[in-house]
Amino acid sequence: MPFKQQSYVATAFKNTKCADCGAPGPAWASVNKGVLVCNECFQIHSTLGRHVSDVVSLYHASWAPARLQLLQSLVQCGANRIWEHELTTGKITTPSKPGPNDKLRPTKEQFILAKYRDNRFCQRPDDHQTTPLNSQLLLSVTQGALDSTLRLIAAGADVNCRSGGGNETPLHLAASHDQLLQYELLTVYGANPNLVNGSNMTPYELARKCGFYQTANRILILQYELTDKLGYFVTNKLPDHVNGEHVSIPKLERSGASIVEAQNKLRMLDNQSFEELAADIFDELDRRETDRVWKMGKVNTALDARFLPVNPGFSSLRNQGRQKLGTLTSPDMVLLVTHVLEEGKRRENVTRPVTHCSYGSTEDEPSYCDVPSEHSEEEHDGHSSPVYDQVPERDEYIDSKHLRNTRDPHFLNQQKMINSLKEENARLRERVFSLEALNSRLDTENRDFRRRLMNQANQPTNDYDIVHSSGSMSSVESKQHRPSNNNNTYSNISDNSGNSSPAAAASSSSAAPLKKTQSLQQQRYQALPSIDLVTEKTTKITEAVTILRDAIRRDNLCRLPEVREMMLTASRDVASIFPQNPQWQTVKLSLELLTHSALELSRLTMAGCNDDRQAFIDRTVNLTRDIARAAKTLVVYVHQNVNKSSV
Repeated sequence: MPFKQQSYVATAFKNTKCADCGAPGPAWASVNKGVLVCNECFQIHSTLGRHVSDVVSLYHASWAPARLQLLQSLVQCGANRIWEHELTTGKITTPSKPGPNDKLRPTKEQFILAKYRDNRFCQRPDDHQTTPLNSQLLLSVTQGALDSTLRLIAAGADVNCRSGGGNETPLHLAASHDQLLQYELLTVYGANPNLVNGSNMTPYELARKCGFYQTANRILILQYELTDKLGYFVTNKLPDHVNGEHVSIPKLERSGASIVEAQNKLRMLDNQSFEELAADIFDELDRRETDRVWKMGKVNTALDARFLPVNPGFSSLRNQGRQKLGTLTSPDMVLLVTHVLEEGKRRENVTRPVTHCSYGSTEDEPSYCDVPSEHSEEEHDGHSSPVYDQVPERDEYIDSKHLRNTRDPHFLNQQKMINSLKEENARLRERVFSLEALNSRLDTENRDFRRRLMNQANQPTNDYDIVHSSGSMSSVESKQHRPSNNNNTYSNISDNSGNSSPAAAASSSSAAPLKKTQSLQQQRYQALPSIDLVTEKTTKITEAVTILRDAIRRDNLCRLPEVREMMLTASRDVASIFPQNPQWQTVKLSLELLTHSALELSRLTMAGCNDDRQAFIDRTVNLTRDIARAAKTLVVYVHQNVNKSSV
């Protein structure tokens, strides 16, 4: 670290204490948590992994000015209170916060694991909060309150969510509002800078368009954070991104069959596996740098994290492959990093670089567990074999000896299969695009339907007034739609007894026009159920909505079958107290929305969550919201119109 930067750090974090035990003079920072920790607590942090706590040395690391300002701002605004909220409010008392003189194990270790790995003390979302977390995040990143953004991310907000209007991500909004530190924080949590908005612009392009060139330059550097770290490891220099230099690749004199085989294996990886390999190498280089800094401090205790910690979001195969990277010697690692940089350039990903999603990635199954190096296996015979060394070799999945000769029939068959899969993938993408367009159109129609329903609920029509204003029955019949018994959209859920309702009896009357007018006036109010009855039936829907919201908040989806039955029964009960064929448009539309949403919710929850868990939860919440809105509209309508019957 340069002397000026070291002096700045010493001044900025003067008189600070360890966030976990209160020891003075912390020497390490957890960047994604926004806290400082001492040497003892750092030993536990180093075993958690970067996906939990990204620890960096305060005084021996090379800090980007924006990243250092981000850390300083988070520490000053009290980010530690977010991770200890339930503890400070007294809602949780165990394990208690340790002191500087408490034992590292088990006292401090238990507290740190509960605090960061298990998020036991983290502030939970407000049960009464009506605005979704993602909507709050989209608003927060346009302002300077970093603690609010961190609190929302800790509560589960998606850093790659989209706004409704311009289809912009939080990164787009931060870039367009010149909120560099907000952008920095989102990047730390794995926000994707390559996503485009509705105008097909990346956050970098948007920042330049808005004239925020300093922010745009930092955004450009953050896009290449992964390749910069890999390139610096082998060349000890950083490229000049502002002037168009984006990657540094050394020229190594290397040859041999093992080198060709290694390059062929990298070329056989699909893009996702290649990105996973690059990201895992990034983590391994960071671990080695942290270990080097720790040894510089002349600390007698050795770190436990001699290999990358296990990430529960990855498969066991990928975790074993990540740990196997720790067995490579420095020359092996230099060779592997060089091959990865060359392969990345070959794939022409330099213009749209691979970004390192440190804390949000959940991809599985790497294909790099035994990428060979120039060194033979005999060089490692002297090392003890770790327990995770029994990793399935890549040759068990693809026999590489048949892939060395491009004229080999097996290789040609593999190529044909790959090309066929690519074509199928292209067709599926086109299908996805068409379905997305259909979904967008249906969403628009659904919004129009809801708007029409709410407008009619707020401005109910009065058949009695229409009769007297027109002076004839023909105008009533022309302006009022009366559905037949065969066109009952909610008969699937209501109790169809077959008996004619008072409305049907009144409509079949053959009295004089004046009597028909009086019958219509009585029919409108007498056929509606009482306010108490409607309130009683819709209360059950409110109870089911409350239970469902609590189950989703606690991630307790096993209660969905119970909620499904409650919602279906409550909706059926509400529909049963109204006529089967209501002549009031507001009631008709509300019952259609109520019963359709209840049946759709029943089908959705019976099918269960397949792949996209968040989409399943969002769909469930939207259907529940439609049911609650329809029930509320019915209550308001009955309350407004039944009261008129006494006039």
